[in-house]
Amino acid sequence: MPLKIGASKTYKMCKEHVNGFKKIDASLNDFKKFHRDVKCYINERDGQLFINRFKNLAETREDFYFDYEVDVDKSLVRAVWADGTSRRNYSVFIDAVSFDPTYSTNKYSMVFTPFTGVDNHKRSVIFCGALLFKENEGSFTWLFRHFLDSSGGKEPHYIIIDQDPGIIDSVANVFNTARHRFCMWHIMNKVPVKYGSNTKYFPVFLRNLNAIVWDEDLDADEFDSRWAKIMAEHGVGPECDWFQGVFKIRRQWVMAHCRDLKMGSVLRTTQRSVSENNFFKKFKNNSGSLVEFWMRYESAIDQRRHTQKKLDNDNRHSSPKLLTQLLIEIHGARVYTHELFDDFQQEVISSTSGLSARGFSEKDGVEITNLKDGLRGKVFDIQFNPGTYQVTYTCMKFERSGMLCRHIISIFSSNGVNSIPDCYVALRWCKDAVGTTYENEDITDGRQIELTNLWSEEQEIEQILGCKAVDEIKILPPKHAKNKGSGKRMLSNKTLALAKVVKPKRMCNNCKKMAHQDKRNCPNQYAERPPPTPDSSSEEDDNDEEVEEDDDSE
Repeated sequence: MPLKIGASKTYKMCKEHVNGFKKIDASLNDFKKFHRDVKCYINERDGQLFINRFKNLAETREDFYFDYEVDVDKSLVRAVWADGTSRRNYSVFIDAVSFDPTYSTNKYSMVFTPFTGVDNHKRSVIFCGALLFKENEGSFTWLFRHFLDSSGGKEPHYIIIDQDPGIIDSVANVFNTARHRFCMWHIMNKVPVKYGSNTKYFPVFLRNLNAIVWDEDLDADEFDSRWAKIMAEHGVGPECDWFQGVFKIRRQWVMAHCRDLKMGSVLRTTQRSVSENNFFKKFKNNSGSLVEFWMRYESAIDQRRHTQKKLDNDNRHSSPKLLTQLLIEIHGARVYTHELFDDFQQEVISSTSGLSARGFSEKDGVEITNLKDGLRGKVFDIQFNPGTYQVTYTCMKFERSGMLCRHIISIFSSNGVNSIPDCYVALRWCKDAVGTTYENEDITDGRQIELTNLWSEEQEIEQILGCKAVDEIKILPPKHAKNKGSGKRMLSNKTLALAKVVKPKRMCNNCKKMAHQDKRNCPNQYAERPPPTPDSSSEEDDNDEEVEEDDDSE
């Protein structure tokens, strides 16, 4: 049951496991009956079993964190959890957090809300998970407070969210030092609707807007001036409320206004959360209970951590290919993970060409160099202290990504610095960043299930669920939630009309016209067909006569 499979597939998998149906000592119906018995066993015990599982984990592991709440009817409404590995991961990769709720994970329509980050392999990693009955400010505030409680009160450098009012207010109330950022993709995805994608100049407008929004080399003043120029050229004036609104909050989503934010380039959108939601879709069941959800969640986390262990092992026992003879590249290959080293290697290669010094001076033992980047067409000022290896520069790539840029690598190479100074080695990108984080921690407690007599013993069901029988039900299952993602939303006529404008037309094989329908939903599908032409009818009559003559001859 942990995987997204039914009784029939489970039966076939068991056959492959024991090498033959005869060795299973059970029939397919027995498997189906057992699956039915498990669901009947859970039923009204669902909420109690779900929380009891957390209590069992907390008793066996001191670093397992969880909390929950019930309503006046004793129905479960909120639950949050974080195991030891997730909490240790957060302590290392605390720079950036993405938060985006997902839907349709259980039969109660409770919202699954994971906190997602980026590990040293550039892979998504879960810091904390939760289930919420309602999407309102109170629920999110409760969740964010417990998220900080699970991390010892340590706030991330920034958290990326969507523009949901409840989430925005809750983040502002709970997080004091963390920077609040909005998803760039969600904002830019609204541009076609707000500007009008069917206009003649829209492609040029979108191209110019993307060029400044995603550019990390622009500073704040350059962005503001180029934004004003683009808006003026395309007739977007003060009366366009939406564009005026996103410009006012530019510090919360535009890269040019986040250059001073530590590790600001690690996360720019909530797509990490979306990808994690898609990953969990392989394990979730929309009609499953909370207990089933937890079993599938365990399987998903176990698979993700197995992949991370494999990447850690590959990085420790293999070396990437070197493309230059610079010693600083060798040092980068030794300390960085392969995924980060690929980007660092490109910066090393770029430092050997395309850069030219336009000026040099020295003041108080600090060397000041003006480097022109031919590829970017800009001049960068770099101040280098040979005694301490401290560098001050206008590129600011290390601050926003944790990796040295080509300009600093060029200055280091010209001054005989053959390795990356310790102050410029970001721990989050190192091979040993997590240390012993991914130890042999089996989230399933090593539960092993016998294939025989499963369908008649209640103890076996308890063994599968990971908790003992419930003597008294103090926590009832959740009621059915009605959140924005729990059902199909009725689209307005305006939204449907805009969708048709964006959607290209195609040839309908029924009416032979360029339209938005095909042969199956053509409005003229059941129209009367034109009568046959005289020529075609006469030919058919002649053919009938020939057939009759053949019959007579027979």
